Amino acid sequence: MSGAVFKETNVLQRCAVCKIDLKGRFSFIDEEFLALTGYSYEELLGKPVAGILEPASRELITRLMTGRSHYEAVYDSAPLTLINSKKQPIQVSATMFLNFSGGNPVNFQLILSTQAIPQRVKPASSGENLLAKFIEKISSIDTTNDWPGVLEALLKLSSTGQAAWYGFEKGNLIPMATANDNSDARFANKEIDPVSAWHLKVAESEAEYDFTNGESVQKAVESIKSAPNEFISTFHIHKDKFILRLIYGSDVDAAEAAQSISRTRLVMPLLIKLVSHSH
Repeated sequence: MSGAVFKETNVLQRCAVCKIDLKGRFSFIDEEFLALTGYSYEELLGKPVAGILEPASRELITRLMTGRSHYEAVYDSAPLTLINSKKQPIQVSATMFLNFSGGNPVNFQLILSTQAIPQRVKPASSGENLLAKFIEKISSIDTTNDWPGVLEALLKLSSTGQAAWYGFEKGNLIPMATANDNSDARFANKEIDPVSAWHLKVAESEAEYDFTNGESVQKAVESIKSAPNEFISTFHIHKDKFILRLIYGSDVDAAEAAQSISRTRLVMPLLIKLVSHSH
């Protein structure tokens, strides 16, 4: 009997707890949450929770926060995927609810458990191999005229589903070239979603948008109530302004996406130099 009792108590697990304010920023983190994620208190306090969530989980949290009445005393439960300090995904079961003070909502509370949820760590793609293939591809095409070819090379380097170049002229984004990952059924022969007023605003400001960056995500949520799974970068060739747009799937691994975007940033100066010298 004593063995059976021990077995029962052995499955008990202390949950991790955090609170986020009504704008989605950490306002309280307990020791279990810090141990689970590997971050320090200073790294998280006041920062957007979206910064440590995979894209699908980020969208779910955003819907929960913006899609309900702030006076509903309800409890929502859902699986979430956190990104720890080592850029590894951690699957948790989360219960989310509003805390009130004097009848008014003050923050959201999240209670997280990893009980009976298998951990998964996807093997990282070989960045060096992808960079080598990119250089080989770029060396074989005419960067003066073959912009679709350049975009195709960037598509594979960035491991994204869709990519597009735009020229910026008289306050408008002019499509120049597009590329799709036709090996992926979600993107094969699919038209790229048209740019919105928000895309134009990003282009005008020349601010980079990176959906794996918590600060970028927070600004997007505050502006349009969502955070597109995209990377948007502005660059100049002589006096002309251009925009690169990379579009990722909703189930993309955030850590892998962050690595692929870093590779894209790495090669952009080289591409600009090649195209600039050809004009």
